[in-house]
Amino acid sequence: MINMRSIRTPTKQIMIVLFFPVLVSSTFLSDPSPGVCPEPCFCNKMLTSVNCQGKKLTDIPSDIPRSVEKLYLNYNDLTSVPAFSFQNLTNLQLLYLDHNKISNIQPWGFGNLSNVVYIDLRSNLLTSLVANSLSGMPRLESVYLTTNRLDTIDGQAFYDSNNLRNISLSANKFSFIPSLGYQPKFKSLVMEGNYITNGTFPESFSISSQLTDIILSNNKIKRLTKSTFVALRNTGVTKVEISRNAISDIAEDTFSVLTSLRSLKLAVNPLSGPALERALSGLKSKDFTYLNIENISLGGYLPNSTFHLLRNTSFKYLIMSNNVIRNIPDRAFADLENLLTLDLSGCGIMTSENTAFQGLKSLDILFMNDNLLIDVPINLPSTLRKLYLNGNRIASLPERIFANLTQLQELYLGDNSIHELMEGSFTGLAGLSKLHLVANKIATLPKMVFSSLIRLISLELNKNNLKHVQDADDLFSPMVSLIYLNIADNYCSYIPLHSFNKLASLQYLHLENNNLGPLIANDGTSSLLLGLQQLYELYLDNNNITDLPEPLFRDLVSLKNLSLRNNKISGWDSSLFRTTVHLTGVDLSMNLIAILRDQNLNDLSGLDSLNLNLTGNPFACTCDLRWFRDWIKTTKVKLINIDRYTCNSPKEWSEKPLLTFDKAKINCDFFTWYEILAAALGSFFVVTIVSFALYRNRWRIWLRLYLIQRSFRRTRMALRDRHGGYEQVPGDDRKYHAYISYTDEDYHWVIENILKGIDTGLDNNEQKCGGRFNLYMKHRDSIPGEYEISSMLNAMEVSRHVIIVLSKSYIEEKFHEMELEVILKKYAEREIDSYIVVKVSPLEAKHVPKCLHQTMKHEDYLEWKDDEIVKTAFRTRLEVHLDKKARYED
Repeated sequence: MINMRSIRTPTKQIMIVLFFPVLVSSTFLSDPSPGVCPEPCFCNKMLTSVNCQGKKLTDIPSDIPRSVEKLYLNYNDLTSVPAFSFQNLTNLQLLYLDHNKISNIQPWGFGNLSNVVYIDLRSNLLTSLVANSLSGMPRLESVYLTTNRLDTIDGQAFYDSNNLRNISLSANKFSFIPSLGYQPKFKSLVMEGNYITNGTFPESFSISSQLTDIILSNNKIKRLTKSTFVALRNTGVTKVEISRNAISDIAEDTFSVLTSLRSLKLAVNPLSGPALERALSGLKSKDFTYLNIENISLGGYLPNSTFHLLRNTSFKYLIMSNNVIRNIPDRAFADLENLLTLDLSGCGIMTSENTAFQGLKSLDILFMNDNLLIDVPINLPSTLRKLYLNGNRIASLPERIFANLTQLQELYLGDNSIHELMEGSFTGLAGLSKLHLVANKIATLPKMVFSSLIRLISLELNKNNLKHVQDADDLFSPMVSLIYLNIADNYCSYIPLHSFNKLASLQYLHLENNNLGPLIANDGTSSLLLGLQQLYELYLDNNNITDLPEPLFRDLVSLKNLSLRNNKISGWDSSLFRTTVHLTGVDLSMNLIAILRDQNLNDLSGLDSLNLNLTGNPFACTCDLRWFRDWIKTTKVKLINIDRYTCNSPKEWSEKPLLTFDKAKINCDFFTWYEILAAALGSFFVVTIVSFALYRNRWRIWLRLYLIQRSFRRTRMALRDRHGGYEQVPGDDRKYHAYISYTDEDYHWVIENILKGIDTGLDNNEQKCGGRFNLYMKHRDSIPGEYEISSMLNAMEVSRHVIIVLSKSYIEEKFHEMELEVILKKYAEREIDSYIVVKVSPLEAKHVPKCLHQTMKHEDYLEWKDDEIVKTAFRTRLEVHLDKKARYED
C-alpha cells in the first residue's frame, strides 16, 4: 500500500524559488487597488463581486480589487493561466473561468488563493493538468473541469490543495481513472462521458475515506473485476453509477469492498442475467436500497433468482424499465419484502402469473405502463398507493379486479383499449383520489360504477366513446370530493341533466368537443350545471351550442374562466352572467355573433379584470353596432385580440378591421364639430392601440403570412405536377424523434441536460452526445439563412414529438407564445404524436401560458432539478416518452 504522506515532497518550496522572480515582478507590476473596478467589468459597491463576463478578454486583468470575493471571467477569450495570476486576491472565494479557450495552466497558476472554495473551468481547451497546476488553495472544495479535452492529470496537480470535496471531469477524453494525489476529504468523483475502458481505481483513493459518490456513466468500460474497486476499501462509497457503458461481465465480489453501498446504477449495458447475479453476489452492504438495471440484456426473462441475494438488505427501489421481459413468473419478487418502488415499464410484458407479486409486503408504487398486457394483473400487493397501467392493451376491467387495493390513491389506465366497465370494476378503492381513464374506447358507464369512489378528486374520461351517457342521475353523485372532471372529446350528445348536481366540490369541468348544444337548448329548467357553486373553470368549446338559456349559469357563483369557443352562439339574454361576478376570462371566439347591445354586456361591463375574447365572429358593421363600437373605447374589460376583429357585413365593410368602423362613416346620425374632433382623437388613440397590438402579435402575423405564402406555393406546385407528379406530404418522413422548443437563454442548459446522453449528434464543442435519439436543436440543425418561422414549421413536420423547455425566459417571449400555439394545434391535428413539457425553473401558475395550465395543474410534465437522482429520473422519463409509439397507432 502506498503511503500517501510520502507524496508530500518539497515541490512547493522548489516552485516558490523557481517562480520568485515572477512573484516579485507581478507584485510590483500588478498591485491591485482596493477601491477601483477594472475596465470593462462591473462591480458591486463593496467591490466584493467583479463581473467581467463576456468582455472578449484575452488576458486576466491586472487591476482586480483585493476585496473581491466573487470573480466572473467566464465567456471570454483567455488562453492560459500564468503562474500566480491571482496572488493578491486573498479574499477570493468563487472563481469562474468557464467557457474560455484556456489550454494551459502553469504550475501555481492559482497560487496564494488561500480562501477559494470553488473554481469553474468548464468548456475550455485543457488537455492535461501538470504538477502544481491547481496547487496553493488550502480551502478549495469543488472544481468543475467538464467539457475539456483532458486525458491525463499529474498526481501532484492538486498538491497543497488537500481540502477537495468534489471534482467533475465529465465530457473529457480520459481512458482511465487518474490519481488525484493526497485527498483525505474527497467526496464525489464525476467522470461520465469520457472514453474510460479500464474502471480500476488507483491506490491513491484509499486515503479518501469520505468518498461517497462515483459517477462513471457514458464510458466504454466492458468488464468489472475484483480489483476495480479494491482501492476504495477504506471509503464510505454509497452511490455508484456505471450506466451506458459496454459492461457485459462483472466478476464475483466486485462490489464486496463497498460495504456502505446504497445505490447502484447499471442501466443500459449488455449485461446478462448470470452476470447480474455474479455482480450482486458479493454485496455486503446491509443498507443497499436502490438498483437501476434498466435496459440490460435479460433475454426475455426476469432474473428472480438474483433478487434472492438481496433478501437481507434494506432494498427499496428497483428500476427495471425498458428491458425485454415477456412474463413475470411466480413469486418473482418474493425476497424483496422491503421494496417500495418497482418500475417494470416499457418491458413488453404480456402476462404475469397469479403469484407474481407475492411477498412484496411494502410495495408503494408499481410502474407497469407501456407494456403489452391485455388483462390487469391479479393479486397485486395490497400496500400499493400508486399503480401505473397506462399504455397497455387492456380491454376490460372485471368485477372486483382491484378489490384488495384498499390503500390505492392513484390509478392510471389511460391509453389502453378498455371498452367495457363493470359496476364493480372499482369496488374496494374507497381511498382512491385520482382515476385516469383517458384515451380508451369506453362507450357506457354502468349506473354504480363509481359508487365506491367517495374520496376521488380527479376523474379523466376524455377521449373515449361516450356518445350517450345512459340515464342515471346518481352516476357521479357518490364522488362528493371530486374537484376535477374531464369528459371532453367524446362527441357526447346526451348527459342526464342532474348528473353533476351533487358534485358540490367540483372546481374544473371539461365538456369541450362534444355535441351538447341541443341538450342545453332544450333543457327548460337549465338543470345541467345546478349545484356547482365551487366551479372555477368550465369548458364548453365546440359543442354545437346555439342558445344559452338565461338560468344556465345561475349557480356558478365562483366561476372564473368560461370557454364557449367554436360554437354557433349569436346572442344571449341580459341576465345570463348576473351571478358570475368573479369571472376573469370569457372566450366566445369563433361563434356567430353579429351584433352586441348594452343588454348583452351589461353584467360583464362591471368586471374590471375580465378578459373577453370575441375573435372570429361575423360582426355586422351597421348602425346597430354603434353602441358596441363606442363601448370598446370606454370599457375596462380587456378584449383579447381586438386588432383581429373584422366586419363581415355589409359588403362595403366586409373583411375590414372592426376598429376602423366608425358611425360617422355610415351616416347614421348628424355629428357636431366636437363629436368629429372626439372621433379624430379617438381614432388616433385606436391607431396607437392597434400599432401596439400589432407589434405584440407580430410573430402570429408573420406566421399566418408565411402559411398563406407556403399554401400558395404548394398549390402552384400541385397544379404544375397534376399530370402524374407526386409531392411528398410534409410529415411523411419523420426525420427527428423530437423538436426542442427553447429560448436562447436556455441554449447551454439544453446541451448539458437534454442533448448529452440522449441525442445522436454533436454538442457545441463538436463532441458526440452519445445518445440514441435524433433531436432537432435550432442553433445546430436549422438551415443558415432560413426564416425562423419557416425553420420551426419545417422541423416540426419531420418530428414525432416536441420537447418544450419551460423556463422563466421562455414564457416571457412572444415568439414562444406563438410557437406553443403551433405545437398544440399540430398535436390536436395529429401532426405530432405528443408534446413533452420540461419544467426547468420554479414557475407560478399565473405566469404559465393558459394553454399549458391543465398540463401544469395535473403535473403532466417532467421536472428538472439540480440533483443527481432527479436528473437521472428526468432523463429516464424523457427517454420513455421519446420511445412511445404514435398515439394513433394500435
